[in-house]
Amino acid sequence: MSVFRRINREKAGFTVIEALVVIAIMVIVSSFVAYPEIRRIKRVYDNRSTAQAVASAFYFARTASYTYPNGVIVTYDSDSRTLRVCADQNSSNSCDSDTPGGDLFLQTMTLEKAENVDFDFTEGNFVIFRRGFPKTTSNAFAAGTVTVDDFRISVSRTGRVRVEKVS
Repeated sequence: MSVFRRINREKAGFTVIEALVVIAIMVIVSSFVAYPEIRRIKRVYDNRSTAQAVASAFYFARTASYTYPNGVIVTYDSDSRTLRVCADQNSSNSCDSDTPGGDLFLQTMTLEKAENVDFDFTEGNFVIFRRGFPKTTSNAFAAGTVTVDDFRISVSRTGRVRVEKVS
């Protein structure tokens, strides 16, 4: 009888240690397969959040333009990757310094997560909102787009701001 019991024990199956080793190997192999996809998903979400932040800056500028009679300027500096929203206090049509008599900086954000930011408006890398409408320095209606990697933020001549994914 002792021989019969020994044979059954040998055919019982995997031990707990063997099962844990197999699971650990499967986790390691699947992480190599999933890592590039996780990075891609993270990049898409980072770009979407950056695009939504830029759109939020345009919404804010459009709303604030009713408060400041000379308008609110949204400008992008590609060297420092900084988006600025400032109230034009001295009618200079640019974001001057935040000193007495200069323009008032309302919002500043660094777009560090996005790899490619393209600011394309009628007069280059800035737009002026006056009474809720995007305008040029000559007070003509303006429109343009900001492209943040896979997303496009469109500002129409009526001031409507849209965020859409570009394939």
